[in-house]
This record gives sequence, C-alpha cells and structure tokens, in this order.
Amino acid sequence: KGIDKYSFTDSPVNLTVEDKLTPPEMSGYRKEIREGEVVSMQCKTTHTCNVAPPTIRWTPQGGPVSVDHRDLGEGRWEITSRYNFTASLTHHKESINCTVHHGGGAGSISSRATLNVSYAPRNTTVSVDGGITEVREGSPVAMTCSSESNPPISSYAWYSLSGKADQTQLKETGRSEE
Repeated sequence: KGIDKYSFTDSPVNLTVEDKLTPPEMSGYRKEIREGEVVSMQCKTTHTCNVAPPTIRWTPQGGPVSVDHRDLGEGRWEITSRYNFTASLTHHKESINCTVHHGGGAGSISSRATLNVSYAPRNTTVSVDGGITEVREGSPVAMTCSSESNPPISSYAWYSLSGKADQTQLKETGRSEE
C-alpha cells in the first residue's frame, strides 16, 4: 500500500559512485624564494565525511601547522592546512609534500612542490693548483676559487694584499659549482 507512490519505474535514477581521490591543491608560495624568507604554504582538499574528516600531513616537517575546516553546504566540507617555515639553504631543491589521508581505507594522495631557494655565496675556498705549497716571488701560480651559491657564481674578482690584482696578469678561469 502506497509503494507505487514513490516508484521510479518509468523514470529510473542512475547513481554513479566514484572513489577516485583528487590530489590536494597546494598554493600560497612562490617557487623562487630567498633564504631567510618566511614561506606560508597551503594545502586544501574537499571531503564528504564530516564525522571522520581526512588528515593532512606535511613532509618534511619543521614549522607550525594550522588547520581550518569549512562547511561548503550540501554535504561537502573543505579542510585547509597552512605550513609556515623560514626558507634556508637546506630547502633548496627540496620537495615539500602535502599528503591527505582519508579514513575508512579510502587511501592517501599527495601533491608536491620543489623549492628554488636563492642564497649568498658560502663555503668559499681558494686552493693552489697542483698542490704546490711554496712559490718563489715573481713565479707564476695558478689558483682556484670556489663557492656554493644559488644562483651559481658567474665570475670571481681577485685582490692582492695591496689592492685589486693587476687584471693583465690574471687569466680568468672562474668556474661555478652548483
């Protein structure tokens, strides 16, 4: 009695359920960053299970993380995680991963950003080519200067104790190592 009142025999309803995970959206940062700059990255995803929302994990870890939840209506929610850190040489060419873990065996999915951190020259060394330890005054000597920096050093300037070295006596073979 009353069953036909809600039947859809003439107009069937097709329901498609997908369990495809969508990668989280990463934003809020520039790919080129200067050493010492504060970086604030965001990772955002939507979900439909407010009782057991997904969790977001950053790797590598190293700075404060905050999480916000927002009701989008119609059974959808958004979760945003913010990860803050101060860029350093160790972050250069490092992949920062944002991984969303869904409960109930639904799995995990990640997004990744690789940072390009600019930093001043460091670990500068001068060596005498050929391993020579003693040089007679007035004798030619070949020396190599090397340094780590990003962007790589394109040229070096040599100075004597009395001022800038005579450029006519310098044979520039400056090279940079990344």
